Amino acid sequence: MEDRIDPKDVGELKISTEAIAVIASTAALQVDGVSALATGRIEDFTERVGMKNPGKGLRLDIKNNTVSLDVHIIVKFGFRIPDVARAIQKAIKNAIEEMTDMHVLAVNVLVQDVDFTGVQDLQKAAIEP
Repeated sequence: MEDRIDPKDVGELKISTEAIAVIASTAALQVDGVSALATGRIEDFTERVGMKNPGKGLRLDIKNNTVSLDVHIIVKFGFRIPDVARAIQKAIKNAIEEMTDMHVLAVNVLVQDVDFTGVQDLQKAAIEP
């Protein structure tokens, strides 16, 4: 028979916002069709001066063991944006809930840009004899 330990008897568990951000960004970047997480001017500056930013492209709101987040992405050209967005929502929700026991209330996906990398090379190759 397994002994049950009441969490109140041994202490408290706190998961940092940065840890949740790392889980969410890793899950989003593993989805086919995601080129990168988009950043704003402040995030770009902090990266240029060498500061680590685990929340790049994310805005998290954590209250009472629930998480809501906005994910700013760049989609690879040729992928259906609604399909990519739904896959991101599912991946982030599953990863956070499985790893933390927190409830994900909302995953809002905001497409900031489309990445045409590789498409231009294909066009050049098609034109050149």
